[in-house]
Amino acid sequence: MFHLYELEGLKWGLNIKFFLPFLWGGPAVDLFFILSGFILNYVYLSNDKPINWRKYLIARVARIAPLYYITLLIAPHPLGVFFKVLLCFPKYAVWFGFKFIAIILLNLLMLAGLIYGFHYAINPPSWSISVEMVLYATMFPLLARFANKLNQGMIWIIFMISLLMLYSCHGHFIPQLIYDWPWTFLGRGVFGFTIGFLSAPLSVTTSCPRPCPPVLRGLFCFMG
Repeated sequence: MFHLYELEGLKWGLNIKFFLPFLWGGPAVDLFFILSGFILNYVYLSNDKPINWRKYLIARVARIAPLYYITLLIAPHPLGVFFKVLLCFPKYAVWFGFKFIAIILLNLLMLAGLIYGFHYAINPPSWSISVEMVLYATMFPLLARFANKLNQGMIWIIFMISLLMLYSCHGHFIPQLIYDWPWTFLGRGVFGFTIGFLSAPLSVTTSCPRPCPPVLRGLFCFMG
């Protein structure tokens, strides 16, 4: 609903009052990354079974890639829907040059969101999916590798640092650009995912009425 209003609402003359309850798209993306880290930790590290990394990667690609490419092909573009742009790609590449070619390739490789967030994404909301795929391939294996080596004190320290950095990604304390690269799109994914990942073990060690689902234990953890 947020993106419907953001992308088409004004053009269609939709009543803004109807959309007011949904205009929290930014925090919703952060919640998306946090939930992703929490769920992957809970699913893959809550037992003593070793992770089958081949099955893990297949599952992660299947989770994201089909929907990403379906929505990409039908996404509107100034030159027509993206599928039409691909059909006419040689002609357009000659007309518009290297930058056009780079943008098309970045979208096909699911990397556009890492470079300039939604600005170069043909389907703007999909920038977070680009980041999510990188998190699956890098952050989760890295965090899983060291998860058992961190005591609770270290987990809390990393958790609080990640929370502060996620807050900073929204324009506080530190620059939003590294040269011309808006790093905060990737940063929101990295720090949000880390917060979610670390919330899983913290929730287990927090007092909570029994029986208590893991998500509620996580809420008790956040509330102290």
